[in-house]
Amino acid sequence: MTDKAVTCETVLATSFRFVEARRVPLPPVEGFPFPGFWTPVMEEKRQLVNRFVRRSGAYDAVIDFDEVLRDPDHPTRLRLEYDSGDHVHPNDLGHRAMAEAIDLKLFRGKDD
Repeated sequence: MTDKAVTCETVLATSFRFVEARRVPLPPVEGFPFPGFWTPVMEEKRQLVNRFVRRSGAYDAVIDFDEVLRDPDHPTRLRLEYDSGDHVHPNDLGHRAMAEAIDLKLFRGKDD
């Protein structure tokens, strides 16, 4: 993968098309840190997308896996207790934390 492979605009446009095509309220999931995998340019893009998702008001809700998984002392890294060992993928405890961060009310219909 190169730094130029995907632009922030492409990521955001794709997410909008996905939601519109399915006509479902699909909250975006923020990208979480990938130390050692991301280059500084890719990390900057991840931060730009996450900032847009959090602050733009374009979405009804956000599932912030970045906030859940990142190490507060080293925000570009996974929390040690959630790291599977490869520093990229969450372990079982990390997946549990992600699941618990999802408000299931987001997926109920308006009449529920």
